Amino acid sequence: MTLSPRRTMLTFYGHAGRMVAQYKLLSLPVREDWLVHRCLEIYNDPAPCQMRRTSVVNRLLGELVGFLEGVVSDNDERLDWDEFPLSIREWIDLPNPEAVEIVLVSLT
Repeated sequence: MTLSPRRTMLTFYGHAGRMVAQYKLLSLPVREDWLVHRCLEIYNDPAPCQMRRTSVVNRLLGELVGFLEGVVSDNDERLDWDEFPLSIREWIDLPNPEAVEIVLVSLT
């Protein structure tokens, strides 16, 4: 299945089944400290400009889309947060980090 970052929605649910957050892939919040760290690794820049930040976010989204395309078999897929690689979980800045289940929906 090919996913479009513009047309793919992730909904995060907590332990009690309550929705914690919902984002399109392109609007997933990125932890600022992690973004600066990656910019420093890639560009050796501790104060990255918007262009470098965007470049790093695009790389992160590429990794996320690649992972999701490898595990998603249809339009509406449920995944446990623990199924996501740590390299992806560590940069997503959730408002409530207790999310345990993610529902992925590809909008048509």
